[in-house]
Amino acid sequence: MVELLDNAASQTLVLRPNAAMPWRRNLYVIAIFGLGILGFATFWTIKGVVLALPMGILELIGLTWALWWVARQAQRCQTIELTAHEVIIQSGRDLPESEWRSARAWTRVQVDKPKRRGDPPRVWFCFKGDQVEVGGFLNRRDRQRLIRMLKKVINGPVRISPPPHRPRS
Repeated sequence: MVELLDNAASQTLVLRPNAAMPWRRNLYVIAIFGLGILGFATFWTIKGVVLALPMGILELIGLTWALWWVARQAQRCQTIELTAHEVIIQSGRDLPESEWRSARAWTRVQVDKPKRRGDPPRVWFCFKGDQVEVGGFLNRRDRQRLIRMLKKVINGPVRISPPPHRPRS
């Protein structure tokens, strides 16, 4: 998801990945699968297959960890703040974990074409040999939207060309 927050002093782009499910719904999925797995494992343990219950518990732990990891990855956030004189890029989950600053006049936005068909383009902010990728967690459609918004924010509103120069007679 790409969101533009515009105020008088700066323009801020907020980038977040698309969240598949909220954590509460993940808990419902874990509960439903847990009942099925533990019921199946209990049945086979009663029939004499001793390892069915420990393996079922391990499977449930693996499912819980995988859903937690995906939910944690969906909490990533990146903000790009463009002021009149500076570019500030912050990345993190709950709080900014990293920050990159550069002078706006000397910062370049670079869009790399994808190497393989179907991959999204990569977007970089470059300044004095340093480069930071933005939106690496976005899907193809959101990265295209990010590129369009960056063009809009950097180029500003549509400019009216000056009147043609007429020589004096």
